[in-house]
Amino acid sequence: MLRAEFGRDNTYRISGDEFVAVVIDADTETLLRKVRAVEKAAGGKQYHCAAGTAWSPALFSAYGLIKTAERNMYASKQRYYSGKTDRRKART
Repeated sequence: MLRAEFGRDNTYRISGDEFVAVVIDADTETLLRKVRAVEKAAGGKQYHCAAGTAWSPALFSAYGLIKTAERNMYASKQRYYSGKTDRRKART
């Protein structure tokens, strides 16, 4: 899914189930469209995809961008799991 949207040469596994995709010369809307496409594809296969994005229009620190994206990803995971917890409580 990631490689289909971002390309094989721009997608990297950084740990067990965490990946980084590097996008060069794209605007924010294009980046977000690609992320939404990956999330939709994962949802169609009954998976949840927590995506964290970071964007820089000029000189940047790769480390800083990855850390920002990582924080955003964990916030996405927290929102997802909070929703699951709320749904479980509603059933009991």
